[in-house]
Amino acid sequence: MSEQLLTHEQLHYIISCLVVRQANLSINEQDNPETLLESTRQEAQRLNYQYDLDTHHGTHFPKQELWRNDIMQKFAELGTQREE
Repeated sequence: MSEQLLTHEQLHYIISCLVVRQANLSINEQDNPETLLESTRQEAQRLNYQYDLDTHHGTHFPKQELWRNDIMQKFAELGTQREE
């Protein structure tokens, strides 16, 4: 597996982790778990699809780098927030 492909696929994983982290931070006792799970799944699917579209499945390196920087920044920002 090439380094570029591995980097692309790793960001798919990080995108999914980001969406789950966002869901965990927004959850409250009144949320329906099934609804939250479905909306989280749909958001992860939407972002991963857009990521593949924008980066041409990792072959458009400038877009790949823009996505990586954006997702890593968002992930870092969420990492500093605390769940209540």
